[in-house]
Amino acid sequence: MWADRQGNSVIIEYGEKDVVFLRKEQGYQVMTNFYLTDSTNLRWANCHRFKAITALLDNEEELSIELMTCALEASHKEGLTPTLYSNVYDLKNGDIYVYHFHYYGEFVRFNLAEELEKGDQYLELPSLFYGIKMKTPFPDQVLNGSDVCFKWSGGAADYEVRYSEDQGFNEYNSEKVSNPLPDETQSLSYAPAGIILIIAWSFRKRRRQCLLFLSLLLLLGSCSSCTKLFISPQWPESMEFSACIKDLSPGRTYHWKIVSLVENRMSSESIAQTFTCSD
Repeated sequence: MWADRQGNSVIIEYGEKDVVFLRKEQGYQVMTNFYLTDSTNLRWANCHRFKAITALLDNEEELSIELMTCALEASHKEGLTPTLYSNVYDLKNGDIYVYHFHYYGEFVRFNLAEELEKGDQYLELPSLFYGIKMKTPFPDQVLNGSDVCFKWSGGAADYEVRYSEDQGFNEYNSEKVSNPLPDETQSLSYAPAGIILIIAWSFRKRRRQCLLFLSLLLLLGSCSSCTKLFISPQWPESMEFSACIKDLSPGRTYHWKIVSLVENRMSSESIAQTFTCSD
């Protein structure tokens, strides 16, 4: 599929006899890994991903990043061959939204032109995400009064909670929250390697026994990983955060989200949620 910022798109396939160009006829165009021109086997029409996305888009008049995120969530895959990452391309603004391991509550957004200007760089995708999970206020919750206590969890040490009456967050208020990791956490991460070195040193005169012991450890580790029916991402260790704000405007609806603050690295952020302060 090819698409441009004017809203034009075309799917190019090798049909039964020649190359076929399928142009957009509705307000959207959907493709999966099956040929749309296959008239003998309509696998594309029976594909659950195709049906889920078309059903979602048929009921919406306006396209948005939020709608595309819902489409990704409706069509992702879990199990032994899961969806590892998903993208939404904003062709008008040149922004790319990246979601890690079919978790759509957190994303990293970056501008393609700005990143290309920085020259060659290497980004390890999993390291950009911290497993942000928003807890309270609940989506569309009506609060009793004008005070709110934001609560969330995640694996970064520093966060910023942003709240605004503007859904696009063009103007917003913010509160920074820090919860640095204790020094003991880093030292504990070296414990497994230290144990292996101690075992190797103690058996330095018995090479056969040492090699046999280490081989058994590797075998047990590989067997335990093969028995897993679902592959899970390695999120950083999660911590609890909170920030309480007083004297918001009564009777107003607010939008809030969480942004990770990591030096010299792209910031991940949560999806925005809404709450209302009662009169």
